Amino acid sequence: RDLFVRNFTEKLTMYALGRELDADDMPPVRAIVRTSAARNHTLSAIVSGIVSSAAFRYQAPPPKATALKGQKD
Repeated sequence: RDLFVRNFTEKLTMYALGRELDADDMPPVRAIVRTSAARNHTLSAIVSGIVSSAAFRYQAPPPKATALKGQKD
């Protein structure tokens, strides 16, 4: 079960951040798994941990979409 929760948290964090995780992201992921254990690893506990993480809160905004050249409005 612990392996499933850790992998699920990693994948959900990657989705939330919109990028692959690197070594610097693993300590916060493990902390989310540990703190969610107190709430029986519920989905809401994992999501709360992800959205309160520094990586999620301080991520760069997505780049602005640019209009295609030659396209009329």
